[in-house]
Formats: sequence, C-alpha cells, structure tokens
Amino acid sequence: MYFEEFCVSNIELTANPEEVVRDFRINRLHRILGYVQAVSDNLKRPDTLKKIARLHDHNGTLTVYWKEGYELQEEFMFEKAWESIIGEGSTNIFHEVLKGV
Repeated sequence: MYFEEFCVSNIELTANPEEVVRDFRINRLHRILGYVQAVSDNLKRPDTLKKIARLHDHNGTLTVYWKEGYELQEEFMFEKAWESIIGEGSTNIFHEVLKGV
C-alpha cells in the first residue's frame, strides 16, 4: 500500500510512508481536525467533520476528501487551519468530493 493509514472518528489520515517525518505529518492532521472541530462548534456547525472521508498530507500539501458536497465556509475552516501555526503555514490545499461514498 502506498499510504500509511490511520483512522480517527471514521476519518482516514494518510501521508507518504517513505517520509522521515510521516509521524509528524499524521500528528499534524490530528491537530487540523481539532482546529476545524473547534471552529465548527463555535459557528454552531458541529457536523462539519462528519462530511470528511480522508485527509492526506503529501509533502506539505493538504488534500481534503469530502464524502459529500461542502460549503465555502467549511472549505475556509480547513484553509485557515492549514495556513496557521499548527498546520503547514501555507495555502497548499485541495478539496475533492468523492463519488459514491
């Protein structure tokens, strides 16, 4: 398998296995989830993470795989988390809606 897999609250967290810093990247994805959930709770949108199937960190680029369509506000939550001090500090992020999930 190309990706190392971890499951948190039914959200798959993946990063390239050959990277020396893979564990760091997986831990960072955990922090991203916490950031997004805190913002979601504050905005009275507690179900945002239920729409997520997988987060993948590929050399500092985040891809968010959604189970269903999402709103711009939800996309913005991940973007702010990724460009924050707990994320990558960049805007290298992609969003993809999975078909048939």
